Amino acid sequence: MNNSRIIFSFAAANIRLHWLRSLLSVLGIIIGVLSIISMGMIQNVSILINIEQIEKIDTFLVTMDTNYAEKKSLDLTLTDRQIYQMKNTVPEAVIAPFFVDYDDSLRKRDEKIFVTIYGLDPQDMNNMFTFQTGGPPRSSTEIVVGSQVAREKNLAIGTQINIVFSNGEESATRIVGILNSKPGIWFMNPDYAVFPYEPWLRDRIDKTGYDNALVKVDDPKDIDGVKNKLIEEMNRRDSIIQVFDQNEFRDQWLKEMESQAVSTTAIAAISLVVAGVSIFNVMVMSVMERCREIGVLRSIGTRRSAIMQMFLIESVLLGIIGTIIGTVLGVMIGYTGISLMGGMKYFSDLSTFICVPYAMSFGVAISLLSGLYPAWKASRLNPIEALRHE
Repeated sequence: MNNSRIIFSFAAANIRLHWLRSLLSVLGIIIGVLSIISMGMIQNVSILINIEQIEKIDTFLVTMDTNYAEKKSLDLTLTDRQIYQMKNTVPEAVIAPFFVDYDDSLRKRDEKIFVTIYGLDPQDMNNMFTFQTGGPPRSSTEIVVGSQVAREKNLAIGTQINIVFSNGEESATRIVGILNSKPGIWFMNPDYAVFPYEPWLRDRIDKTGYDNALVKVDDPKDIDGVKNKLIEEMNRRDSIIQVFDQNEFRDQWLKEMESQAVSTTAIAAISLVVAGVSIFNVMVMSVMERCREIGVLRSIGTRRSAIMQMFLIESVLLGIIGTIIGTVLGVMIGYTGISLMGGMKYFSDLSTFICVPYAMSFGVAISLLSGLYPAWKASRLNPIEALRHE
């Protein structure tokens, strides 16, 4: 026990003696650990927040099957008959067919506004969305805008805005409704959308059929049942429609987020590897500077294993100090980031702190590995040659 205390005191004394060099080597461990922890916590909470939003989505998308359209030489549009059939198949759901005006744009005075223009029946608009203020358009001179468009472009009820057609012609309209904010729902982000009066827009761009149809249910848990009924009825003879729901989107999104998390963690881990190289250099220098000390210890009977243990303790102490400081700073930065994201209810979630033991273990392990060779080299020094060293 006494020998262990003496070895530990030698290791700690050397760190204090060369505090500046030790601090610089510890700095890399601090940066690596805090990066892994803070980014891991923030990414995990970001995933949880987005999953919560995805699970609240009560809408899925129906579109024409690409292979069916190609086989039948048809446009990728749903017909009125198909929409009618879908509505009869699932009367418990709201089906809102829509089309997209890809060619035209908007202009407010001299400013062009780049948003997506949708053709959606006013009644369906009432069923699918809620209004921050105003209501759906009732004539060719009225238009509805999304909440983000309204805020960013300073638009309000009564604001005059022109639809600019691809041939250069313009049609003056007035904003009569602003939608409440809502997460993006399958090929449509209503926050950045504009909705003119659908019958007028259809005639103006000579549009037939619908590009897609949104299907809304009362409870997101009912999506699978409604989706399966539609597929069974519509695709009875041929695969006419394709259906995309939030589960498919969530799985794809989670894979992308997991891939990004791995990449981010790998980048942060590089700094720990660099820190390990720094500790290795410090330990090699420490062995060279303390040759006489090692020689004295060996001459009075200190075992090689004790010499090796002394230098390993020193390298591990550097790692532990850096890991503790990095962990505290990482959790503080993660807390701040999560607070700014508005995800504090997930801060105490166990998955938020999974990255902490991982980062701490990695930080200490890197330090231990970095000290192995210098410690072994110190233990192999010849006592007589070590005492002669200047």
